[in-house]
Amino acid sequence: MKLKMIILGLLTIMCGITVAAQDYMAKARQAYSAGNYDDCIRYCKVYNSLNPDTNPDPILYRAERLSSCSDLDDNWAAQSYIVQYNSGDSRAKNRLGRLKAPDEAMGIFFEPGKGEFDGSQHALLTGIVEAMAKNNNVYVITGYCDNLTGSETGNNTLRRNRAAAVAKALEDRGIKSSRLEIQTKDNANWGSGRKTGFLNNIVSIVKSDRVVTDIKPSVTISNVRVEQNQELSDGKGIIIHLRMDISNMKGKSTRVTAYMYDVNGKALIDKNDKYNTTSNEVCVGKTVTPSYDNAYWEDLTLSIPYSELHLTSTATQTIKFDFWVWDYSQSTHKAIYQGTEKYSFTYSGTSAEPKASIEKVWVEHNQMINNEKSMVIHAKFDAENLKGRNCYAAAYFYYEEGNYVRVIRKDAPLKYKTDDGHLSTGKDFTPSYDSSTFSDFTVTIPNSEFNQWSGTGQKLKISFTIFVKEYDGSWKQLTTTTVDQLAHVTIN
Repeated sequence: MKLKMIILGLLTIMCGITVAAQDYMAKARQAYSAGNYDDCIRYCKVYNSLNPDTNPDPILYRAERLSSCSDLDDNWAAQSYIVQYNSGDSRAKNRLGRLKAPDEAMGIFFEPGKGEFDGSQHALLTGIVEAMAKNNNVYVITGYCDNLTGSETGNNTLRRNRAAAVAKALEDRGIKSSRLEIQTKDNANWGSGRKTGFLNNIVSIVKSDRVVTDIKPSVTISNVRVEQNQELSDGKGIIIHLRMDISNMKGKSTRVTAYMYDVNGKALIDKNDKYNTTSNEVCVGKTVTPSYDNAYWEDLTLSIPYSELHLTSTATQTIKFDFWVWDYSQSTHKAIYQGTEKYSFTYSGTSAEPKASIEKVWVEHNQMINNEKSMVIHAKFDAENLKGRNCYAAAYFYYEEGNYVRVIRKDAPLKYKTDDGHLSTGKDFTPSYDSSTFSDFTVTIPNSEFNQWSGTGQKLKISFTIFVKEYDGSWKQLTTTTVDQLAHVTIN
């Protein structure tokens, strides 16, 4: 009976303590609601002293954070402690208490009900990225929100959006997507399992034991199309459009190249070292540098003039091409994409064939050029598909019966004779447009170059000829015309 009375007395005391503790917690909550955080902390500590074996209520940690950071809202205060925690501050670690899951590495807090990452947590992200850069482990990104309010569908969407927003922010800062794994949970998985409103707003970033050992670049090319007969800087040609998606090449010089083939798949051969490979095959390329780990070009373009295809036939024909993508970030270039699909377009040779037509030629005699009487030969002609090409216009002299006038003087200037020793004059020109008209093109020759034969009253003819320089260095005649019955050339 005596023992019974002792036990009953102890239970009464314990109940009294429990009731008193609950009173203090009620006072703590009232103080917290009123914004009196110091009073809240004091009441919480009394509560904890009366219940030493009970986990501290999360309101204590909130009050402590807000008491020391009174000008910050709840989320910002928590973030400041997480930054300190990740830097090894033991006091901050203790204060985070129930806000830290046991295996969590780092965390990002969101505004209640919000799934967008506003980028204001730059300092925290910097520390996270620095930590992740020290290893190649996979990190699990988990989006949380409560399971007490809102619909199940809405909450799941919010969790996914939060985790995806953090993943994107990390990718934008150089963390490869292959190291990020997204999942979602409700906040019942945290700490002691209390469903506090604060825990509804977190995304955890947890280091796993898995390691990514070989992160390879990947490329996808799609939406390929060709525009023909486009005005390019070097004449008419084609513009190739494509979409390129590329991963794991952030900040690295990347070369996209299209290689050209004939209808049988034989590589077209380059002749002037402009659009070519080191093995002299025709190609066109462009160098880009991805700004993100997962980047894309919606409309990347490559352009090449028809003249740079170096086709030997002017007939309509099919030209094929494929794409290779190269890693140019190292001295030894490495192919990261080798196209297996060949695309094609139809080339119509007549549309780009160089040509010229002479409308008329006329001559003026005894014109003073550089203080010397000279013959001036005028010509009017049109040039097509010759923009930027090296051209030459020449006047050749021959007798009435058709024989060329030969140069007799051994010291005759080279510019007034051909390699075969025929008398001539000429001038280089380069058309500035794909269709060009030369209304008064002139070449000259001094009268003295004719005064090398005996006799007088010779009648000479002139043939005016236009050439274009081929890509192999040879000259191709485009057109010629003859001027008959010139005025007598006096030979002293």
